[in-house]
Amino acid sequence: MIDLIKANAIALFEDAKNDFSTVAKNTRKFLTVAKNDYAEFFEGLTGGVVSEITDQIIEAIDKRIELYFETKAAAKNWPMFVQDTTLPVSLQAESDRHGETNDCALKAICIATNSPYSLVHKLAKEGGRKNRGGTNGDVLEYVMIELGFRCQPCSYTGKTFRTFKPANPEQVQLLFSKSHLVAVTRGEIRDWSHGTLRRVFAAFTVEELGEI
Repeated sequence: MIDLIKANAIALFEDAKNDFSTVAKNTRKFLTVAKNDYAEFFEGLTGGVVSEITDQIIEAIDKRIELYFETKAAAKNWPMFVQDTTLPVSLQAESDRHGETNDCALKAICIATNSPYSLVHKLAKEGGRKNRGGTNGDVLEYVMIELGFRCQPCSYTGKTFRTFKPANPEQVQLLFSKSHLVAVTRGEIRDWSHGTLRRVFAAFTVEELGEI
């Protein structure tokens, strides 16, 4: 059953890979159909399997979205990309110039601390990050401290990126899912994944080290 659901999700993205608007619509449609059609089946399972299946569905879909944005087609349709996300164009351009992928944490840090990508990229490398290799917690902490910032746990409501609301929208946050990191400013997720059903793992307020 899980493999069938994943296959259906992938098929939807393959059919719509040249039109992000269609991709987004099909994503929401698929999740709604899956939730309704398989609800009774899911509820009949025990031992946390329901949650595990849901996570695998969302993860499979999110991976297809990430793959889409890494293709040349996405670059050619840049105006549509910009319209469908709150990620700054210049930031994505800098990421491309450095030949990077798996750098969501670097982009989030840039936005949260108002730092240039080149500096954040350099500090992350000093902290042990390999190009295109993702960013672990130790590297993240190293970069934030070097930039003069720290992260403090914060209160929020909502379980997904679509429903997330910080307790204080005036503060800047870093929002974690299982495999993704985004910045939140003025209560708005600054990333292509805003409005998606990625599950919120944790949220932290970004503060300058001198703040009390």
